[in-house]
Amino acid sequence: MRQWCNMKLGDFDFRIWDNTKKVFLKPNPYIFIIKSDKEKINVGAGIKYKDLGVKDVKGYLDILKPDELDIEIELWTGLYDKNGKKIYENDVIDTPIMAYSRLVKLRKGVFNLVPSLNHYINLKDKEKIKENYFKAIMSLSQLEKLEKLNVIEVIGNIHNNRDLFENF
Repeated sequence: MRQWCNMKLGDFDFRIWDNTKKVFLKPNPYIFIIKSDKEKINVGAGIKYKDLGVKDVKGYLDILKPDELDIEIELWTGLYDKNGKKIYENDVIDTPIMAYSRLVKLRKGVFNLVPSLNHYINLKDKEKIKENYFKAIMSLSQLEKLEKLNVIEVIGNIHNNRDLFENF
């Protein structure tokens, strides 16, 4: 079983969701991350600069305009589900040890399994909703400590399977 503290930079992985095209960008050696003058991280993806008719990378960056891309970078948790599938941020997880599916979200440096609000909407007391909702949030590291990662399964993601996780 993978231990959190053993993850190295070589294990680092992510996927990129294109909000405009509504697809994950395919793994591509031409995906790059640059730092602009404003210390903001920009991402460009998928096109070889020579294909655009420019002679150098600078010309490519001028054409691509990474500031205008509408994308989401989703980090890999460093963990796999019971089928050997990588678990990424914004994946929807199903497991027999929990009564309902959860969404993987990165909050304050911790990957959490966050429940759908659907299960709490029927409660009449708003304080009870908050109390129960926040108690139901569980970190992936808690599951790992309980040795329960072998029963979780990625059943979709928030982009392609919105119906699995409405009212988040």
